[in-house]
This record gives sequence, structure tokens and C-alpha cells, in this order.
Amino acid sequence: MRLSLTLLGAFQITLDGEPVTGFESDKVRALLAYLVLEADRPHRRDVLAEMFWPERPQGVARNNLKQALANLRHAIGDRPSIGDREADPPFLWVSRAELQFNPDSAHWLDVDHFQQRLAVCETHGHPPSQACPDCLPPLTEAAALYQGPFLEQFFLGDSVAFEEWALVQREGLQRQVMEALRYLTAYHERSGEYKKACEFARRQVELEPWSESAQRQLMRTLALSGQRSAALKQYQACRRILADELGVEPVKKTTELFEQIRDGKHERPEFPRRKTSTETRGSSKSQPFRLPAWVMVSLLVLVLSLGLLAGFMKLNSNQPAIDSPHPDDTQTAIYSSTDQVSIPQAEYQVLVTLYNQTGGASWKEADGWLSDFTPCVWFGVACSGGLVIELSLPDNNLSGSIPPEISLLTNLSLLDLGFNQLRGNIPPELGDLSNLRYLTLAGNSQLSGMVPPELGDLIGLEELVLSSDFGGTRLSGSIPPGLGNLRRLVQLELSNSLVSGPIPPELGNLTNLTDLDLSFNQLSGSIPPELGNLSNLRYLTLHGNSQLSGPIPPELGDLIKLELLILSNEQGGTQLSGPIPPELGNLRRLRRLDIGDSLVSGPIPPELGNLTNLTYLDLAKTPLSGPIPPELGNLVHLQTFSVGEVANELEGPLPLSLMNLKQLDYFTYGNLTDLCEPPDAAFQEWLNGIPTLAGPRTLCQSEE
Repeated sequence: MRLSLTLLGAFQITLDGEPVTGFESDKVRALLAYLVLEADRPHRRDVLAEMFWPERPQGVARNNLKQALANLRHAIGDRPSIGDREADPPFLWVSRAELQFNPDSAHWLDVDHFQQRLAVCETHGHPPSQACPDCLPPLTEAAALYQGPFLEQFFLGDSVAFEEWALVQREGLQRQVMEALRYLTAYHERSGEYKKACEFARRQVELEPWSESAQRQLMRTLALSGQRSAALKQYQACRRILADELGVEPVKKTTELFEQIRDGKHERPEFPRRKTSTETRGSSKSQPFRLPAWVMVSLLVLVLSLGLLAGFMKLNSNQPAIDSPHPDDTQTAIYSSTDQVSIPQAEYQVLVTLYNQTGGASWKEADGWLSDFTPCVWFGVACSGGLVIELSLPDNNLSGSIPPEISLLTNLSLLDLGFNQLRGNIPPELGDLSNLRYLTLAGNSQLSGMVPPELGDLIGLEELVLSSDFGGTRLSGSIPPGLGNLRRLVQLELSNSLVSGPIPPELGNLTNLTDLDLSFNQLSGSIPPELGNLSNLRYLTLHGNSQLSGPIPPELGDLIKLELLILSNEQGGTQLSGPIPPELGNLRRLRRLDIGDSLVSGPIPPELGNLTNLTYLDLAKTPLSGPIPPELGNLVHLQTFSVGEVANELEGPLPLSLMNLKQLDYFTYGNLTDLCEPPDAAFQEWLNGIPTLAGPRTLCQSEE
């Protein structure tokens, strides 16, 4: 089952190509839109209930969420009626406390594809405004995907938080498409393709008629295309719009352009030739990733809006609070209500220390903390049998260092302090939490020091997440071999940090592991063949480690449940070498294989044609040799295929079997190659129909 969501323009949802009509209300649609766009993390049920039913009592709001979730799961096939098909994997991950859209489910989201197309140009090494020829296809595709404003004509009048979130998304996406259209207009103007330039300029004016830069582009391209009268009329239309909407006159620059066109003095400007992305990469150093300014502003608006909402909720709380805790020296903390469950005094004091040491007064949510109520009802705290068993405070503006005293919460099974502003070392004392099952410190970019070897003592641990997707962390040193003792571990994420040294072969002991992410570190040496023992592994990501070297272990072909294998490094390449193991053809569930930008050489194994679930295959920037195997025509789900792009010994015709790749929308086979295109008319028609195509476009010579 495949779920398709169109959020740019009219809100449309289809399941296997058929419209989904089973939604009971717009709240259900809105819930799906929010979850799918924020699929990078789980969402607490109580937060969602407050977001969508803010004026309802908490119990009623949670029940409404429960009913909406049941309707949503039924409508999209996660909980079908008897006899109907069921989504596998499910579209939603549902637990008692949290919800999350499954990003690995079979779905298509126009927003994702829109932003992916724009992101292609960010890797080309030139300023965005100087679009190169390689930018043209992805920018054009992105512009076509933008069918209108985000969730156009869709509103939830009784949910301010949802509307604020939607507004931030709407404005951000519109800025992105306006930039793309501006670059497309400028590119076609430089190329003398004035008709196309007019089309993209006109789309800008339709989206933002008050934008004078867009109006000037349209006036200029109309004049350059010989439509001088239309250009002059466009200026008058611009004047009326500015007067009606803003009560202002056009700026001097716009008026001067009008006068130049009126007086016949406007001529085509001369532009220097822009380098292609390949030329730019060959002559420039990789630039550090920077978020565009408008993205930073949008994020700031969102954070401030949520902060104001949280503050309002806190001011309206009826829970009493005191300035400081008042426990006595007995074993159990005392509370004003005799009906509340008490916890040991030592555990109470740990929570007080955590609050004080991490800036509790500035937390986003701190309901109940340091009040007369039992800590078991404090925000983010869960108890069982009068003992603290969960401490969950993600994305809550915690700052300062992690108190080592947390180790005294010996019954803790979950510790989630992710996406805060914590800094300093990870306390080795956390290794004393013998009952811990989930440890998440992700998203704290100021964490530093070594990963404590003592974490290897947490033999019941199932999830260990220390990554930071935004800016990385300062964790350093080597990966402790003792982590190989965590035999119950299902998820290990230690990416975007300064961790160095070899990958410990002891990680091959983690046979329950499904997700291993060690990407964007400073790891070196070979990939241990022992990783081939991870029989339950679904995701293996080691990219971004430029010093990884040696051959790709054939033992990785034993990971028959693997869905993602990403070993490449777009920022400087890796030192991985040797042939592509034919054993990788055993990975029948693989959806993405990325081993480009390395020293891997030799022929492309025909066994890769067995990977019939593959949607992404990157073999680019490698010195491969020989022909492209016709067996790759079996990859009928392939959407992206990259090969070549550096000097190589690939040769021969592109196989006619590639015409079976009906879903291919991105195909590059480089310029420094002896590959050629069969002159077959059907093949050429298929090839020219690929939206993004890059290659020498050399036709094969007929043999006499």
C-alpha cells in the first residue's frame, strides 16, 4: 500500500491511487498533515491533545485524540476492516504515550520531494543566485511540485497552535519557491530564453504581486522578448497593486526600469558564463552547510510562538507552587495531600538537583515541579510503586550539565533529555542505572568529552541515541568496545560528532540491533567484517567518515534484513577501495545503496540486479570499469541512479533493459566515461523522458 499526500495547494490524500474519503473531520486530516511533516521525532499524546483541542479539559482532549487516531488509522489502512489490506510497514508508530509517522513507510509527500529537489543545488558549490546548468532540472521540478500555498484554504479556527505552525510552514515554503523561481527566471534570461523566463517571472508575481523584485523581472523579460507594451502595462499594474495593498509607490529602481523600457534604452545585459556544478566542485573547496536566513527566522518565530503558548498555559494553571522545596530529613518526601504517593527522599532530592542545575525556571514545561504535589505527577516524571521509573524532558530548554546524581534513580528505565542545551561530559555514573532501557541525549550540540565506557554496563539497554542532527556534538575519543556488551540494544546512534578511531569489531555482538548510525564522525580504518553478524540490522549508515579505508566486507551481504546501506561521503570522499562485493546482491530488502565518492573499483556486479526493492543507487565518483550490467534493468522501483562523474573505465552501451526503469526520475552517468547511448528510437524516447538526466549524450557507433 502506498500513501500519497499533497500539501502544497489543495490538501489531497490518496491510498494506492484512490482518494481517501474516510476522514470524519478536518481535525483528523490536520493531525495526519502535522505528523507526516514532523516525522523526524515522536510526539507526546498530551501535547497533541492540547494542540488540537486547546479549549477542552485534558481528559476530553485526550479522548478526542484517541478517537481521531482510531479514525485516521482506519482511513489509511493501519487498522483496516476485516478483509481489507493492511499497511506493511505501518504508516504510524503508536505507543501509549507517543505517536509518530513512520518515515520509512511506503508513502510519497510532495513537500519532501520539493525540498529534496532544491537541496540538490546546494551541493553544487556556487551561490544559489548563480544557478548553473545542472541546477535547471531540479529547480524546474521543484517549481512544478509547488501547486499552491501550503494547506491552501485549510483552517482549524479553534486551534491557534496548529494555525501558527501551518503559517510558519506556509511562509517558509513560499520563500523557497520564490527563490527557486527567481533563480530560474535569471538563468533563462541569461540564456536568452525569454519566453521561459517570462513564465517563471509571472509565477512569482502571481504568488506575491507586491514583490517589486518579481515585478521587475517580469517587466525586464517581457521587454527583452519584444513585448515592450506588455512590460509598460505591467508597471502600471504594479503601481495599482502597491497603492491598493500597501499604500505606497514603486521604489526608485522599479521606476527607473520602467523609464528605460519606455525610452527604448533597455537592452539585454551581458552575463558571464556560469560554471556547471561539476566544474565548481572540481575547483572549489566544500563549503560548510548553512541554513538560509529565512529558515532561521521561521524557526525563531515558531520557537517564540510555542514559548508564548507555554507561558500562557502556565499562568492559567491552578496548581499551587512554592519558591523552594521543603523536604524533611526522613526517608520519604512529604506532600500536602495525604492521598498522594510518596517517593524516597533521595529520589526527590535528585529531581530538585536536576531542576536547579539545568535552569528549571526557564524550562518550556515545568508543571508541578517543586510544588506540594507528588513528583509522580510532575511534568515528564513517571513512577511505579513509589519509585521514579521514567524521566522524559526532551526539547524542554534544559541547560547546564547533566547531574551525575541521576544515577541514584536506580529504577529508571527511560531517560530522555534530548534536544536541549545541555553541555559538558556525559556522567560516567549513568552506567550505574542497571534498569535503564532507553537513553536519549540526542540534539545537545554542546555535549563534549568521551563516550563513557561505563555505558557498556547497561546490559538491559535497548536504545542509545547520542546524535545531533543540527550542528553536531563535541563528543570525542573512540567508540568504547564495551558497547558490544549491550546485547539487547536495538538502536545505536552516535553521529555528527568528533568520535574517531576504528569501529570496534565488538559491535558485531549486538545481534538485536536494527539501526546503527555512526555517520559524520572521524572514524578511520576498515569496516569490521563482524558487522555481518548483525542479522536483524535494517539501517547501516557510515557515510561522512573520510578516513574509512579498505574493502567493503563481503560479510555485509549476510545482512538480509538491511534496507539502507550508506557508506559514501560527499565531503571529500572515503578511502574505501577494492571491488563491490557480489554478495551485496543478497540484500533483497535493500531500498538504498550508496557507495559513491570512494576508491571502489572493478566491474559493477550483475548480482546487484537482484535488489528489486532498490529505489536509490549511487555508484558515482568511483573508478569503476566495464559495462553497466543489463541485470540492472530488473530494478523496476529505482528512482535515482548515479554512476560515473569522475575518470573511470566504464564502457559500452547503456543496456536496453534500463527501459524497464519506469520510475527513474534522476539518472547521471557522468562525462568522463566511454559509455554511450544506443540509437534505438524507443530507448532514446525513454531516456529523454527522465526529468533529470546528465551524461555525455554520445550515441554508440554502429559496428560495420
